Amino acid sequence: MSPIYSGTSSFINETLKRFGVEVTFVDVEKEKNFAEAVETEYQDIYFETIANPTMAVPDVLGTLKVAEKHKILTSSLSALTLILVFIVVVTVANYENWKRPKLQQLTTGSSLSPYDAALLTRGLKTLALRMKQLSENALEIAKFLESHLKVTCVYYPGLESHPQHKYAKEAMNKSSGMIVFEVGSAENAIKLVEPLK
Repeated sequence: MSPIYSGTSSFINETLKRFGVEVTFVDVEKEKNFAEAVETEYQDIYFETIANPTMAVPDVLGTLKVAEKHKILTSSLSALTLILVFIVVVTVANYENWKRPKLQQLTTGSSLSPYDAALLTRGLKTLALRMKQLSENALEIAKFLESHLKVTCVYYPGLESHPQHKYAKEAMNKSSGMIVFEVGSAENAIKLVEPLK
C-alpha cells in the first residue's frame, strides 16, 4: 500500500528487500478498487487502516476478503483497530557497519529498553479511554477546520467529505486523532505554523 508511514517504508525498502522479499506497492488514493488490485501470487498483504500522513483509507474489509479467498496472510496496523493476523519477526546479524544495525533498530523497534517497556505497559491500561476521547476531539476539530474560510481542504476519515469515508466507517467505529489540512499555499502554511509554540 502507498502512501505508507515512513518508518514502515524504510523497513520494507531497506530491511525486507535485503532478505530477498519482493514488494509491490498499490496506491490506495489512485486505485479505485484497492481490494481487487491485490494479485493472487502474493504471500502477504500489509496495509495501514489510515495512511500516515495523507489519511488515505484502503478498503480494509474487501482486502481481507480477497486475502482470505486466496489464502494470503495479512498484516494491518491501526491505532484504533488491531487487525494483526500475521507477525513477522526479523533477526539480523553480521552487518558491514554500524549504520545498518541502527537502521534495523529504528525500523523494527528491536531495542526497547526496560524503562520504555514499563511505560508502554502502563500506558496500555488507559489506551482505550484516551483513544476514544482523542478521536472525538479530532472529529470536532476537523469539522471546525472544514468550515473555516482560510482552510482549503481537510483530510480526516471521520468526515463524510473524505474520499474513503465509506471504507473508514466500515472498518472502524472511530477515526484517528491525526488531521491533515491545507491552507492554500506554502506561504500561508508558514504564517500559520511560525507563531505556534
